[in-house]
Amino acid sequence: MRASATTTLRTQLLERLALAWRSARPHYRSQLVLKIGSLFDRFLDERLSDPTFSSQIANGQNYVHEQRMAELLLADYLWTCGFDLSSAPE
Repeated sequence: MRASATTTLRTQLLERLALAWRSARPHYRSQLVLKIGSLFDRFLDERLSDPTFSSQIANGQNYVHEQRMAELLLADYLWTCGFDLSSAPE
């Protein structure tokens, strides 16, 4: 995926999260957006995503978005536990 398309999808994802968490205190909402943005970048940098990952996490229906968010959070948990993650080539 082109860098500009990825940047656009990243922005859409972060806007979606900020909107979903609009009732949270601004400080916590900002922390959430920064953390998820960082995880999203690392997930892509480590080539763990499939071709539809970015568009689905940014613009997918709620259940698809939630499943893709779960992938990010699981990856974060495994990285925190010291695992190195990889993805099989398609």
